[in-house]
Amino acid sequence: MNATYTVHRTNPGTAAAEQGRRVRYVTTAALVNELTEAADHKQPSRVVGRYARLDLLSLDELGYVHLGRTARRAEVAVKRR
Repeated sequence: MNATYTVHRTNPGTAAAEQGRRVRYVTTAALVNELTEAADHKQPSRVVGRYARLDLLSLDELGYVHLGRTARRAEVAVKRR
């Protein structure tokens, strides 16, 4: 097993980016904050649309963030796109 194979197997985001796919890595807390701010400014569709254009969204620290009701709704909106 060569090093390139190992990296691609353990980090699909890197492999996807190297293939020219649109990839974004973000912490769950940052995504929730961004979506909450957008909702406060009555522009959540703008942020959701930006994430919907990605081929892969890699969320970090998903298990460490308590998602309130608003955050859960925002997360569902992103997943539906």
